[in-house]
Amino acid sequence: GGLENVLLAERVMKDVYGDWDADGWTPKPLPASEAGDCPSGQRRYLWTDAFALLNFVSLAEARGEPAGEGLLRAAKQLVAAVHDCLGNPRSPDFPMREVEHGHAGLRIGKERAERVSDPGMKFDGMYWHYIDKWIFALARYARVANDKDALQHGLRLVRQVHPYFLKRDERGRPLGLYWK
Repeated sequence: GGLENVLLAERVMKDVYGDWDADGWTPKPLPASEAGDCPSGQRRYLWTDAFALLNFVSLAEARGEPAGEGLLRAAKQLVAAVHDCLGNPRSPDFPMREVEHGHAGLRIGKERAERVSDPGMKFDGMYWHYIDKWIFALARYARVANDKDALQHGLRLVRQVHPYFLKRDERGRPLGLYWK
């Protein structure tokens, strides 16, 4: 049935992210084989965490009050962990552009980094299709949780990084997007 499936999904999420009902919970860092270290001590991967944020929001909607409130608090903690980890340089060797609210954009969280971007997806960096997925998840969370700060952060992300992914012709007209 419906509730059984919701409870199963919650168990799977707790296996990956830890028990969000525990005091002082923060999202369990992802394995080192899946995500690179961050100065915060977390290991986050933007694509995985975007889907997790959507899961938290969907589960909160399915559970309703009051069980859904704990899921939305977990979602808020995940947002904070992602922004703290991936919204900052992984080290001084790999700087990010500084802006008024910290650094521009979100890294994807690969376990390895290189100064020069690679033609594939081997190294850490910023990829539009990852950031786009995160912005979508953040917008869903902001709507369901009525979190205006999260919505504003998503809008800032778009303003900060979208121009760098937009391919234009010689007259400045948009032609498409670079994926990284």
